[in-house]
Amino acid sequence: FDEVLKGISENKKKIERIEKENQNLKMEVKNLKDSMKFLNDQRVKNDCIISGINYDSEKNAAQAVIEFSKTVGADIPKESIDDAYYLRNKTQTNPKTSLVVKFISKSAKDTFMAVKPQLKKKEETKSIYVNDFLSKESMHLLNYARSLKSIGFERVYSHSGRIFAKKNEITKPRLIRSEEDVNTILLDATTSRQYSRRVSQKPVPVLHDSDGSEDETQSQFISPVTIN
Repeated sequence: FDEVLKGISENKKKIERIEKENQNLKMEVKNLKDSMKFLNDQRVKNDCIISGINYDSEKNAAQAVIEFSKTVGADIPKESIDDAYYLRNKTQTNPKTSLVVKFISKSAKDTFMAVKPQLKKKEETKSIYVNDFLSKESMHLLNYARSLKSIGFERVYSHSGRIFAKKNEITKPRLIRSEEDVNTILLDATTSRQYSRRVSQKPVPVLHDSDGSEDETQSQFISPVTIN
């Protein structure tokens, strides 16, 4: 019997050691992914994407960016553009395409991105969109964070390469750094809703007055708590 107990104890220690090793490996993988995301985010931090622009075979992408910037009043000089290229998504029936432009600095990119509010004011640019060009990892996080709209978040968006979620126009935006942040918000919302539902479903106690009749219009009871 002692040998059996000893064997059980040894197996338990082995399992605990394996579980600890697995946790360490998971942490190493997470750190590697975070490092890769950071490096890729840095690589495209001065990039933006213009969607819905007309493709002109006689102009290269940099020339298209310069002409477009003049249309919306930004007037970006050629020297501010490090690189630009078209994304080949046009068809014969739809000449609209997208292009990516890499600026030489963040300030140059910010100057160009400032045109966004002006796009909807002109007929020729109201169907054109200017956004951050995100790394593969950040684009995946943005798409994942859009699940927050299912619990009432009005906006999930990127700004300067980072992902934010906003309940409404008067609330402070929340920075989303990882899928774990999204999962935490979803879990908190689900827990709050379940608690609110349980509280609201509790039977309201009924007071009996002195002659034994039921008074169903008591105003002194606290109404069910609702968790915002």
